Amino acid sequence: MKRLVLPVLLAVALLSGCSAAGAPTDSPTPSSAPTQTEATPQQVASVLAQYKADWEEVVDGAIDCRATWALDTDPVGKIKGSSCYLREQTIGITAQLVLRDWAKLEIPSSMSSLVGDTSKLLQGVADIDLKTECGADVVPADTAQCNTALGSRNFLYTALKPQLAAWSPYL
Repeated sequence: MKRLVLPVLLAVALLSGCSAAGAPTDSPTPSSAPTQTEATPQQVASVLAQYKADWEEVVDGAIDCRATWALDTDPVGKIKGSSCYLREQTIGITAQLVLRDWAKLEIPSSMSSLVGDTSKLLQGVADIDLKTECGADVVPADTAQCNTALGSRNFLYTALKPQLAAWSPYL
């Protein structure tokens, strides 16, 4: 019986060394971080498209809105003025969102000029923080600092309007 134990143990040891547990697998090895691929023009344009109509409304109505919140004293006028000022604040936030989302994309070289020019204007809008410059009230403060900030925004809007129109082939 002792003579059988030793060959059986050797056989078991040899067979276990050939088992599948130690065999290499065919699963792929993890590669380095995935490479970013160039975004399509549609992907790049879609980032801007979601805000374009709202921005055009702000740009087109900026002067009238300022007159409404400054001169209109009836309750309906005050509500319109508050709504206008809220849209003025919102365009700064949404401009930051577009810039953030574009930064995550590899912009096609065919669009780099358009995206670059638009980004400069959007950054200018975003850099003028109306809550800081004009206060957190529902209408802007009547101060020189606020008037300067609003004037700077209006100047940027005059350049932003044709820049948004330049996106029409992609939208």
